[in-house]
Amino acid sequence: MTRRAGRILWRYCGAVAAIFVAWLVRWSLSPALGEHAPYVTFVGAVLITTWLSGLGPGILALVLSVFVSTFAFLPRTGLLQITHPPDAVGLALFVAVVAICISVTETLRRVHEDRGAALRLSEERFRHLTEAIPSIVWVAAPHGTITYVNDKWFEYTGLAPGENEPGWPGRVLHPDDHQRCVDQWSRSLREGTEYEIEVRNRRYDGVYRWFVTRAVPWKDSAGAVISWFGITTDIHEQKEMEARLRQADHLKDEFLATLAHELRNPLAPLRNSLEVMRRAGERGPRTDAALTIMERQLTQLVRLVDDLLDLSRITRGRIELRKGRIDLAAAVGDALETCRSQIEVRRHRVSVDLPAEAVFVDADRVRLAQVFTNLLGNACKYTVREGNIRIRAERQGNEAVVRVTDDGIGIGSEMLSNVFDMFSQEVRSQELTEGGLGIGLCLVRGLVEQHGGKVEARSEGLGCGSEFTVRLPVALGTVPAPRLEGDREAPSAVRRRILVADDNRDSADSLAMMLSLTGHDTRAVYDGSDAVEEAASYHPDVIVLDVGMPTLDGYEAARRIRSAPWSNGVVLVALTGWGQEEDRARARSAGFDFHLTKPASLEALVKLINGTASVAEVKN
Repeated sequence: MTRRAGRILWRYCGAVAAIFVAWLVRWSLSPALGEHAPYVTFVGAVLITTWLSGLGPGILALVLSVFVSTFAFLPRTGLLQITHPPDAVGLALFVAVVAICISVTETLRRVHEDRGAALRLSEERFRHLTEAIPSIVWVAAPHGTITYVNDKWFEYTGLAPGENEPGWPGRVLHPDDHQRCVDQWSRSLREGTEYEIEVRNRRYDGVYRWFVTRAVPWKDSAGAVISWFGITTDIHEQKEMEARLRQADHLKDEFLATLAHELRNPLAPLRNSLEVMRRAGERGPRTDAALTIMERQLTQLVRLVDDLLDLSRITRGRIELRKGRIDLAAAVGDALETCRSQIEVRRHRVSVDLPAEAVFVDADRVRLAQVFTNLLGNACKYTVREGNIRIRAERQGNEAVVRVTDDGIGIGSEMLSNVFDMFSQEVRSQELTEGGLGIGLCLVRGLVEQHGGKVEARSEGLGCGSEFTVRLPVALGTVPAPRLEGDREAPSAVRRRILVADDNRDSADSLAMMLSLTGHDTRAVYDGSDAVEEAASYHPDVIVLDVGMPTLDGYEAARRIRSAPWSNGVVLVALTGWGQEEDRARARSAGFDFHLTKPASLEALVKLINGTASVAEVKN
């Protein structure tokens, strides 16, 4: 006999047993009921049989109940002849009513079985799905108790299903993450909000790995949480990759800073020597032309180094803006002065249109001038000789707007949307460019956005020129005011004693020589200890110290000089290839008054020595 046939047989046997039990119960009630209610126990037996065993056993139970009740409890005159007509009517009603009840019960039973089968299928699908997902999937009750977790949890932790009791977090979570996880989960349970956290979970072998856990609440129409569904994913490799990327980024920044330092060291004596050659003795036209070329190329190299470092700082959000209320025209003027030689070489016709009334912005004048210098420099690069460049500044409502327009080679439409991206450069004729790293416009966008503004590029296409527009918020509480023309007269220069200390002898000697040509008394030493000793006997007015000297660095030398009783009023200047904000802060803490990055311009040094330089001018 097959298993299926055995199950069917047992169902029918169950129907016979149910009627037998119903007969025993009715027979035991005969003294009390007599001939009344002969079918009372059989109705329940038939319906229960139908619910439990199905339609066939239910019909069998009905047939058996008719025969048993007729033979056992109804008076008869023959084998199947009922004595009293009312009993026959009652039997017919019993059969009809029970048949209807059987039909209804069978329908309900099938609906119940279909729903149960659908539920089991859904649960089976859910379990198969959770086992197929390469993550830990779990379900929790509204109060947070875990009601289901897939096998990957047990495979990872080594826990048995019975060990997954409420105390499991203490056995699995990293001690440093335990309280944070508990607090955040409790807050999500209390507020019914989504839950997300990154923690370290202990593997079965004792190794901790990083996981991210996300859970969302399933709520009813009233907003009450019915259940929580969560997924926990291993992100250990991702975290390690992030750590390696951060380390690589840090090493890149260190490399750039070191590169800038090493590049600035030879640049300083070069600039100093150029200035000495320019100021000393008679020169011919060829010498003047060569000096001009050398100075222009040196300035370009210095700008490239500075742009590299500034871009690194902007990408890390470490540019420090020294904001003040400035006239927009001042920053534009600074940019024009910086690009003057570039404009003159290409004989560009530059028109400047400034508003009659001053437009004030809250900005870092040095950085804002850097923005306009880059835009104006780009216009010079990509505009043919004797081309036209226009700079227009105006106030539009609450915005200060500066437009730099040229009639140069323009920007292709496919390049226009990426023109501010890092290292973005369109292939252009070498005749029209002076090279570059493709970071100037990226630097412009970063600086403008840090000032709360925006920059836009527009071009009709190649050969149609381009226009760059910078929009900055006007300083609050300002009204248009007439612009004051001219600068205050600088105090006349005074001959001062200047001590220069640098372990790079070329740098020290060339700087001392250059300053002596401006009328000052200078001495040069090549070590921090020598600087302290020489300063004690020389009593200089200004001391220019390199901070990277080997025996005694400039920071310690500055501290020792500041502690000397004779040093009251002496100006200490840090001159170094290290030019980041932390380097400036370290210099200030050591007692320096100013921090200059190599190669320092003669103009900044002269202003500083004469006492007319501001911090912004020296930084520039």
